[in-house]
Amino acid sequence: MQKKSKVVTFLLWFFLGVIGAHRFYLGDIGLGIAILLLGWLTFGIWPFIDGIYCLVKRVDVINGEA
Repeated sequence: MQKKSKVVTFLLWFFLGVIGAHRFYLGDIGLGIAILLLGWLTFGIWPFIDGIYCLVKRVDVINGEA
């Protein structure tokens, strides 16, 4: 499995986070679809918090470093 980059994750989250692009990149298709369909209901708060979580923890878990 190829390691995921925190820089790419950040850029996807920063520019396309409201549609869940960072989750699709990390392989979390279900959460990506959920953010795509429901993220706007939280006025962008869910994608914002989720992006921070992905950068701090999720990328390390996927890369096997946590």
